[in-house]
Amino acid sequence: MFFLRCLALLALLVSVTIVRPGVVVAELGETRLDNPRASDATKVSAGLNHTCAVLSDGSLWCWGSNSEGQLGLGNTTDQSSPARVGSATNWRYVSAGNNSSTCAVNTSNEVFCWGFNASGQTGVIKTTTQVTSPTKVAALGTTVQSVSVGSTSTCIVTTSGGVWCWGGNDYGQIGTAITIGQSTHTPTAVQNLAGTYSMVAVGTDGACALSTAKAAFCWGSDLWGQRGDGSGQTSSSSSPSAVVVNAGESVTALIVGAQSNCLMFENSGAIRCWGQNTSEYLRTTIGNIHSPVASDKAPFSGVSVKAISIGLDFACILKNADGGVVCGGKTDRNQVSNAPTSTGHLVVVTGSSHACVIRSDRRLSCWGANADGR
Repeated sequence: MFFLRCLALLALLVSVTIVRPGVVVAELGETRLDNPRASDATKVSAGLNHTCAVLSDGSLWCWGSNSEGQLGLGNTTDQSSPARVGSATNWRYVSAGNNSSTCAVNTSNEVFCWGFNASGQTGVIKTTTQVTSPTKVAALGTTVQSVSVGSTSTCIVTTSGGVWCWGGNDYGQIGTAITIGQSTHTPTAVQNLAGTYSMVAVGTDGACALSTAKAAFCWGSDLWGQRGDGSGQTSSSSSPSAVVVNAGESVTALIVGAQSNCLMFENSGAIRCWGQNTSEYLRTTIGNIHSPVASDKAPFSGVSVKAISIGLDFACILKNADGGVVCGGKTDRNQVSNAPTSTGHLVVVTGSSHACVIRSDRRLSCWGANADGR
């Protein structure tokens, strides 16, 4: 049977740390996950403590913690090596959330979700707190371009460019007229978003969307300035705010982390970020940032960026020059110090304290925390 397998780790790349009594975490150096056939990774997503990938043959594989059924295997058994999710070969997009849930989109533009469901974030009524197998979000009534899973909420972009969300709403993060604090498993269009949208990204307690007119909007919590509107407020709002950019600038990519976000700009390779900065990975001065600013801190300052992904108090970029990986910020699980030194990578993603790349040969490599095989 076609399967992914992990190569053995070189002994010098593994260390073990006790994080609390009875819990052992292995911190990994770069670990290659090979698959023995021609199918290679086209999408990869790193969540809180699990990782999922779509291969070029349309199969879906997940590994790591499975405490809430987030691997979609019909059980809650952790997997230290990639396990295939069902037998379907029509998957094209996957999002591993930062609180043990997962969603994926197939080539028929349908979205399926599974895992932790205490707030209805899988699209299933929240009386069912665990969904262990992929379950179609049937209430949409529309086709889906992409999906993003956060901590307690989920959002999609429809094939017509609309943005819909559902799940937890403690901070207005589903962006609808539903009362803040009231969750729902029913997808609802985000209010006050004019025009059409190319992407949506969900963080811990907020979300942002990028319009086809190259403007960014955010909603939900603003406790750390993560709405990016420059207001300096810390209150929550379900109504989207425009992220502050200079006149005439076109945003080409929007990246949302747990409590901080970044923008990339057209033709420049420049990034500007905002939000929580407690580990100083965005700026040298600790403090919350309420509107996008360029990094003044190594290794990000002055680097032309091809892609960026934000984890929990750390971030990784792909350099435009050579596709090399550079990470900065918190490295208590070697999520920064063990980043690969090779070049030519195509994609980088970050979880809470681990990261992965799709290499130029479309194999996957991951590093960082490995408590549950993530």
